[in-house]
Amino acid sequence: MANDEAALNVRLADALQPKNPRWQVAAHQLGVLGGGRQPDLVVTHENSAPVILEVEYLPAAGVEREARGRVGEMLQPANQRVESVIAIAAPSRLRDVPAGSLAAELERVDFEYCLYSARDLRGETVRWPANGWLSGDVNYLANLIEHAAVSERLLTSSLQTLEQGVGQAAARLEGFIESGAAFGPRIAERLHQEEGEQTLRMAMAIVANALVFHTSLLHLDGVADFDKFRASDGRTIVPDRVINSWRRILSDINYWPIFSIAVSILRVIPTRPAAAALTALVDAAQELAAIGVTRSHDLTGRMFQRLIADRKFLATFYTRPESAWLLSDLAAGMLVADWSSREQITALRIGDLACGTGTLLSAAYGAISSRYRHAGGDDSEIHADMMASALIGADIMPAATHLTTSMLSSAHPSVEFDRTQIYTLPYGSYSSTHTSIGSLDLIGGHIGHDLFGPGDAAIRGSTPSERGSDFELPNDYLDLVIMNPPFTRPTNHKLSGVPVPSFAGFGTSSQEQAEMSRILGQMRSELEHAPAGNGNAGLATNFLDLAHLKLRPEGVLALVMPLSILQGAAWRAARALLEKSYRDLTVVTIAGASSLDKSFSADTGMGETLILGRKSGPEDSSYNPVNFVNLRNRPRDLNEAIQIARSVREFTRGEALCDHIRIGSDRSGNCVRGTLDDAGLAGVADAELALAAMSLSEGRLGIPGRTTGCDIPVTTLGSLGKRGLVDRDINGRNADGSSRGPFDIVEIAGAPNFPALWAHAATRERQFRVQADSMGEIRPGMHEAAKRVWESASHLHVNRDFRLNSQSLTACITESRTIGGAAWPNFNLSQSAWEAPILLWMNSTLGLVSYWWVGNRQQSGRVRTSVSRLPGLLALAAERMSADQLLRALNCVESLGARTFLPANEAWRDEARHELDRRLLVDVLMLPSAALESVDLLRRKWCAEPSVHGGKASRPPWSF
Repeated sequence: MANDEAALNVRLADALQPKNPRWQVAAHQLGVLGGGRQPDLVVTHENSAPVILEVEYLPAAGVEREARGRVGEMLQPANQRVESVIAIAAPSRLRDVPAGSLAAELERVDFEYCLYSARDLRGETVRWPANGWLSGDVNYLANLIEHAAVSERLLTSSLQTLEQGVGQAAARLEGFIESGAAFGPRIAERLHQEEGEQTLRMAMAIVANALVFHTSLLHLDGVADFDKFRASDGRTIVPDRVINSWRRILSDINYWPIFSIAVSILRVIPTRPAAAALTALVDAAQELAAIGVTRSHDLTGRMFQRLIADRKFLATFYTRPESAWLLSDLAAGMLVADWSSREQITALRIGDLACGTGTLLSAAYGAISSRYRHAGGDDSEIHADMMASALIGADIMPAATHLTTSMLSSAHPSVEFDRTQIYTLPYGSYSSTHTSIGSLDLIGGHIGHDLFGPGDAAIRGSTPSERGSDFELPNDYLDLVIMNPPFTRPTNHKLSGVPVPSFAGFGTSSQEQAEMSRILGQMRSELEHAPAGNGNAGLATNFLDLAHLKLRPEGVLALVMPLSILQGAAWRAARALLEKSYRDLTVVTIAGASSLDKSFSADTGMGETLILGRKSGPEDSSYNPVNFVNLRNRPRDLNEAIQIARSVREFTRGEALCDHIRIGSDRSGNCVRGTLDDAGLAGVADAELALAAMSLSEGRLGIPGRTTGCDIPVTTLGSLGKRGLVDRDINGRNADGSSRGPFDIVEIAGAPNFPALWAHAATRERQFRVQADSMGEIRPGMHEAAKRVWESASHLHVNRDFRLNSQSLTACITESRTIGGAAWPNFNLSQSAWEAPILLWMNSTLGLVSYWWVGNRQQSGRVRTSVSRLPGLLALAAERMSADQLLRALNCVESLGARTFLPANEAWRDEARHELDRRLLVDVLMLPSAALESVDLLRRKWCAEPSVHGGKASRPPWSF
């Protein structure tokens, strides 16, 4: 007998019920909607919004109409508004599956589905995906239900309540400070931040969070309700009563990272202002409890995620939640574990040693918990064990460890745990004999000193010390390291207009910084592996060393890193470590049109990449392919992040060279397979362009599947000559003020002895020949050094900092030998006859693409390279050209010398560039005219790339 849709719905309810122990899944409930209507399935949870599922067999002609019509209806008997409905199209073959086998088949089959939801009470119904259908099994369907059950209406309302309470409390404190109270600096000291409005808001957010968490503990013996905190007027909160209550919680229950910093903040605020602030915050906490936030981990966690996303509350970079879920879901998918085994899950060790707001660690916990739930486990039953031993975090900011513990605890706020592995580590000199560099102390195998631990080994499971408790983390210990480490150097991390937490050197004296640098250098020198750490790249390289040490073989590395890790010269050792010691590497980037669009974090203003890999074991093969994932946009929400992660996993398990990522029927990015040497694959929106550029680097011109290719004689620039000097060796000074270079660079006066081409001026760099813009003036006593510098002068200069959407030339020539500077370093070819073909090549479409391919594309519309990397640039193999070809190249340069080129990103409409391409390919290289078709398509594709046009209006109309 065929399975009708009613039978299918019953079995689907049975399949979904075990996926979350707190769900109630019912099929065909009569009368729960107005007019006695019944939905196909309803998924309810005490502290979440209901989700309705409407199901039809394919072709499912009416299921979307049914689903859309359910949004906004009221579900009885609880009178809950329906905010999310999932339309499901089931495979028609399920009709004929024997009834006894249907349950098993539902665990294997993929459904097609889409989500209809209301963003707020007045907003229109939104379909996701916008076009087409998602496809996935019952576990992916369960994921979608879990995220859809978070009420956007309640989340928005809760966030407004919290923000209003925190804002009022901070304003009341500020009023007392303006009247002469002097507790502001003491609050700032507690948080390791500068005094100001932002610090007051963060302090009050911490206290508010502790109060919200307090409400979730009211069921425990000895935890007082808020009425016990009020004065005789029945309203005003007495600070000492709150502090005493939290001390009892710390002593008898624990939750140390949540309440200890909140207590330390309240203790430095005088009674009157503390009472005024607490009264506002308690009102907000009670309102949130009434809404139900404190019983819902989804609402609590996401409410605080959105709060800390506001720059008024947290003046540091943080990983966006959607980015965190993408990285975490990919990382969790790489872990080797039986997801149904409680013992294996609780034995995992997951670390974030720069935990910040806790977004990454809590997302990793969420990705692991969901897999355990979907395998039939109850994640609330493992929560205490996960908090006690599995989830390990450290930071130098008290606010960070507070937020991290809060985020993790909110997964099951009513479940008690007696210890955590979240540590606040010192930074700088914290005693007369000890100086710390935070988590990086662990590189040397040192014990990290926890500033705010209770000092009780029974509570924390850590070594008691003179003050606080100590943090030991053995090497080869962690199953997963997931981090967004600090990117910047110790003295280059300040956001304009807002205070910055004490990180990477802030708040430390010059003597402390010198000692900290010495400690880090000593640790680096003692590493057994070739270190990734490089001061020119910043502390992120040192955190890579730390992660590598702490990961066990087969452990998973998951990092948010600057995009420059892929091609920056200072990151060469980091790439070498990844290439040698990791396999199953995945590199995720965003092909955005602006620097902000290319970032997975907030406010970094730079391109970033997600790096994942598995630490190699001794028996692993040296072959190390890399999966490059290029997204059109950052994931917009958690559901999209999970869907992208699924597409990436499917690609990594397959053998295809490239594939598209789709959300429904819309393309959201691409995946391309290469090696770390093919880092140009990263951040490319057009997969066919990426393959064509990779092929060009191997001397083959053509578009896969479109044009017949032809060979191009290529080599590296370094095989044709020598690079010039770094500008610091020409006019630089040492740290003590003494001369490193022999020249001062000054304006030209008369006929210069040492002409220089030093800086960019795009409007005068439109033709092949560029005039010197300055000259070198010899510093006293440095005549011999000046002679050595002059020996590097040349006619040919290469653009080191190429703004593709404003500058025209990759290379230029000067009439006479000229010293190159920061913008135009020299390159001396072994034979002067090669200057013409190299100049033509580098300014042709092929040269533009080749330079872009190997350059650092951290900022859209701009490609940078270092002087040390100039020899690695792809170049025409001039040494293989005949005398006749060299003469033809020289004639081309002469005939094109007066042509004015448009900015590089406008090559698609630049007649001068088109003429250059034709002359180089047909006249000089004597390729068939059909090659021009390949170049034209390559040119059009390249100009459409966001990393090339940077969003400028001059981009072609077909741009990404």
